[in-house]
Amino acid sequence: MKSVTRLKSISIKNIKNVKNGSIELPQSIDESGYVKQSDIIGIYGQNGSGKTAVIESLNILKILISGEKLPKDTINLISADAVSADLEYEFYAFIKDKLSLIKYKVTLEKSTVKR
Repeated sequence: MKSVTRLKSISIKNIKNVKNGSIELPQSIDESGYVKQSDIIGIYGQNGSGKTAVIESLNILKILISGEKLPKDTINLISADAVSADLEYEFYAFIKDKLSLIKYKVTLEKSTVKR
């Protein structure tokens, strides 16, 4: 069976200017893995509405599930007035020919190192 993975939702807390937000992506996937149509064609909105925070959060997911280390400057994505940021992703994936819902949660924390 062809491998199929579809993002279902993303929740963002304290990334850039997004204090707390989530996006639900409509799914057009059936149990066979057939994708009937595209979910997203583009992201648009006013300046400061969180578009870049969504893209940065998706990049964090890509880096982590690829087994790579996050760049050191990732800490700069955490809101200036927060000590941590939370990201939660839900996606569908076929595992052993069965459609599964996967939840992936990440907390990023600022830390101070005494030298």
